[in-house]
Amino acid sequence: MFPIAFVGAAILFQLFVTFRVFRTDLYESEQKRGQAFLIWLVPVIGAAIAFWVLHDAEQV
Repeated sequence: MFPIAFVGAAILFQLFVTFRVFRTDLYESEQKRGQAFLIWLVPVIGAAIAFWVLHDAEQV
């Protein structure tokens, strides 16, 4: 049960971060595609990095 919950949570987190990347005005469209590629190419870690960068950039 735990692996299923972990995978489900990871997918939800990646979807959430991908949505935030495409909604932000901080990146151009090519940068948004690159961020989304990173999020899905490197599961969890890519999403965490993108989330961290977005969070820091939005606070400036």
